[in-house]
Amino acid sequence: MQNKNNITIRDIADRVGVSKTTISRYLNGKYQYMSKETQLRIKEAIECANFRPNKLANSLKTSKSGLIGLVLSDVTAVLAPYIIGSVSSTAGKHDKQVIVVNTNGNPEREISLVNDLLDQQVEGLLVGSGYNSDYYMGLNETRCPVVLISRVKESRSIDSVYINHREATGLLIEHLIASGFKRILIVSTLGHDESSTITDRERAAVNACERHRGEGVENSLFLIENNKPNASLGSLQAKHVEQIQDILKLANAESRKEKTAIFVAATVLMGEFLCCSYQLGIPLSDRFTIAGYDTYHYAAFVTPHINVIEQPIMEVGKIATERLLERISAAESLPVQETILKCKLSLQ
Repeated sequence: MQNKNNITIRDIADRVGVSKTTISRYLNGKYQYMSKETQLRIKEAIECANFRPNKLANSLKTSKSGLIGLVLSDVTAVLAPYIIGSVSSTAGKHDKQVIVVNTNGNPEREISLVNDLLDQQVEGLLVGSGYNSDYYMGLNETRCPVVLISRVKESRSIDSVYINHREATGLLIEHLIASGFKRILIVSTLGHDESSTITDRERAAVNACERHRGEGVENSLFLIENNKPNASLGSLQAKHVEQIQDILKLANAESRKEKTAIFVAATVLMGEFLCCSYQLGIPLSDRFTIAGYDTYHYAAFVTPHINVIEQPIMEVGKIATERLLERISAAESLPVQETILKCKLSLQ
């Protein structure tokens, strides 16, 4: 008995009584030159033989691997599962598979990993890191389509899908000031790059405060350690927690003199601040509040209600993937497309 793993297109063609070319056309969805009866016979023969085409061999012939690459700086980041899920779901609807690479924020490692993806003949790249702009511009022009996702755009020559963090941040800060908050503590993380959306949020928050400096508004920027798990302790680094606690204590003390708000620019920190506030027994009030970017909908469980920004991150992944697939299938080059999405603001 023939091993099912060794079934070839030639075997299927012999069983049906047609040419290898006809079987290839069927597998590639080109039915215009074959009858419904022939299609049915091929389908039955393939199912009976449990035949699976060799995608690697086919990709070598056609340069179509059915693969797209997704480049992320940190797959453990709070928003990474949303991006990966959205991209994978959208790609799957078009019979494409996604290979995710984690660069750990290392620009040199990133180039090496992307070169590995190119060796696997990925048909296009979705890039969510903030590094190597010149490198990606070169790839986009000479190797394969590239679409930037959720990063500050540096070049007008690459398609991009990102969120208008500047607008959302500015509106939230303006709302806090209009509500009487004169002291704004802006909190972010260390180690991000100039193309990071967090950098964009920091600058927007500072600029919004500066516009009201003549009205007695003061602001400070605090950069704290990233909350990476500590392997030996099995918990968050003590320094990270201590920094959050110190900021909360400072804000609480300041609120006795002026209405004070902590603006959380880094999404990953929102839950940490709310939890530490509860643990320290520092209640939110009309004189002290926490506001900022919220992904896990913490705001729904906080009393009194807080002002938050919710990002359309799933939509970013969907639109970016659809654009990449559009460029992959296009017979000719397409004009550069920039898609900017708005955040949802929940203001009290």
